[in-house]
Amino acid sequence: MTEKIISLQDVTVQRSGKKLVKNVNWEIHKGEHWGVLGLNGSGKTTLLKVIAGSMWPKAGSGPVDILGNRYGKTYMPDVKKQIGWVSQAVEQQYEGHIQASALDIVLSGRHASIGLYEPVTEADVEKARELLAKFRIAHLEDEPLAHFSQGERRPYLQGHGWQIPVL
Repeated sequence: MTEKIISLQDVTVQRSGKKLVKNVNWEIHKGEHWGVLGLNGSGKTTLLKVIAGSMWPKAGSGPVDILGNRYGKTYMPDVKKQIGWVSQAVEQQYEGHIQASALDIVLSGRHASIGLYEPVTEADVEKARELLAKFRIAHLEDEPLAHFSQGERRPYLQGHGWQIPVL
């Protein structure tokens, strides 16, 4: 059998007394491809947020193991740098950062954060500029997110310690 990259055991997510996801058991092995289907409000995005480490299951739920890391026993910023996720849910998190420039948004990906909260080096800035050029949006370097077209908000890249939504 191939390596497990995702393992959820009896995971329940509850907010304000309402169960958003209940007793989910799911394993994904290296090389597998999955689609998550369901009605609106059925918990698809909630489940993916748990996997991405941006939402926590209810206390007492079973373990969540992602890429060999057990949530609650690992340093989450390092795990998040290994996860690439393209979703409207991620884009919505940027609504509070619509004045951030393209360069700042790409730099925030260095630490898998939304917004800059860590110091950046000149090497980080140079790498961010290379990525902007790679996606042919270097001309947006100093432009605020609020000025981007829908197409300019979409390209994503993950790798080399960067999780970058180039919005």
